[in-house]
This record gives sequence, structure tokens and C-alpha cells, in this order.
Amino acid sequence: MPEHLLSSQAGSGDEAVHETLADGSVGARTSPFLKVAAYPTGGRTVAVVAGELDIDTEQALQHALHEALAQSVHGLDLDLAGVDFCDCSGLNVLLRIRRLALAKAKTVRIQTAGIAVEHLLALTRTPEFRRTLRGLGRESVG
Repeated sequence: MPEHLLSSQAGSGDEAVHETLADGSVGARTSPFLKVAAYPTGGRTVAVVAGELDIDTEQALQHALHEALAQSVHGLDLDLAGVDFCDCSGLNVLLRIRRLALAKAKTVRIQTAGIAVEHLLALTRTPEFRRTLRGLGRESVG
């Protein structure tokens, strides 16, 4: 995996920085509480997300994932292992980006998830993403 994650910083919690990187990555988006880097792999785009997914970061996350989805041919693979906190705002962003992907004949898959995301998916019994994690042998999710 490219080592370009977190290459820029935002000045305040309200703004996000977009950077197109020379190694062909789709971009990096950062804020004090959220970091997203996306890069193409074949016809899919991998989005590596770290930090907190909540009401303060939902717009930056939505924008970053929307941009990454637009750059992909077949869809997104999400690496959420670095997510320390995820509430219903973060979950709603994931569900919205999944619906958008399906409308464009693309998919969104969670490849890895930290305990915060796994716990929220289990509590909310979110079948759209629980199946993805089960497919990776993560039966403890639900």
C-alpha cells in the first residue's frame, strides 16, 4: 500500500484540504479529526480512513468518498481499521455512499474495520456491511 496517507493538514475543523498526489492517488483529505487517502487499484479505488466519523467530520468524509467513488470504475474498498470512533453520522455517510455506488452500478466494500466500526455495525444490525465483513472471516460482527 502506498505510504502517502496524511500528507496535508487542515487549518481548522471546518475546512478540508484536497491534494492530488504524484504517485497516481486520487487524493488525500485531512482535518484535525479525520484523514482519508484514496488510491486506484485496478478498476476499484481503495479509501483508507482514519480518525473519527461523526457529525464534525461527516461532510469531509462524504466529499472524500464521493470523489473516490467518482474516480473508480467498479467501486470502493474501504479500509476503516484506523477509525477510532464512529457514530450514526459516520454510518449514514457510509450508507449514502453505498446507495450512490449502487445507483451507478458500483459497489462499496469494507475490507478492514476497527472495533468502533465493527461495534456500530453489530449494534445497528446493518446488513449492507455486515455481509462484507463476514466474507472476510469476521463472524464476530453480528
